[in-house]
Amino acid sequence: VCFQVRLAERRRDGDAGARQRAQHVGRGFGARRVHGDGQLDIAHGAGLAIMFPAWMNYVHKNNVKKFARFAGKIFNITEGTEEEKALKGISELKEFYRRLGAPVSLREIGVKENDLNRLVENASLRLPLGRLKPLFKEDIEKIFKLAY
Repeated sequence: VCFQVRLAERRRDGDAGARQRAQHVGRGFGARRVHGDGQLDIAHGAGLAIMFPAWMNYVHKNNVKKFARFAGKIFNITEGTEEEKALKGISELKEFYRRLGAPVSLREIGVKENDLNRLVENASLRLPLGRLKPLFKEDIEKIFKLAY
């Protein structure tokens, strides 16, 4: 994913228990809590189901044709302007995740609004992120708000 939010993967150097915790978290939607340091324990796929559509909504205007092509190839969306197709594809992806039973918002996994700043700080350790649109802290904050 272009937006490299590290939810379950963010580890401190020298943390001997990190691999074991990552394996536990990766087994399912299990532990869902925000730590004081801005880390969120959640399965990688669940994190993607939440953050990927939010990222797509935020950056799609930087290459509308790419997102419209995604909508056509993946969801067979052919009607509308490039912008309409792109937005419909993003919406369909989010609904697909929902049908799979994956969470599609940070609220659904128990994140509180006052946790967002810590999550943004954690995701902003190495900037800029991404290639389609280089993302800075203010961009990441907006994406987290979209995901909330």
